[in-house]
Amino acid sequence: MHIADLIQSEMTALNIAHVASRIKPYVTVSMGVASILPSPELHWEELIAAADRALYAAKTQGRDRYTSQIL
Repeated sequence: MHIADLIQSEMTALNIAHVASRIKPYVTVSMGVASILPSPELHWEELIAAADRALYAAKTQGRDRYTSQIL
């Protein structure tokens, strides 16, 4: 979550114009963050799927944010 926060802060600081956006007048970033405790029963595909679900949750909540899922 710390790294996601840094990425989002750096992207905001760049202030890159995005005239076609209906969300904000500058480029934003939405991220899905997932973490997992290693286990023989869990596979990397589950981690990627969790990050993908978190990404779409962030976009649904209004974009320009990050959400997380813990497996």
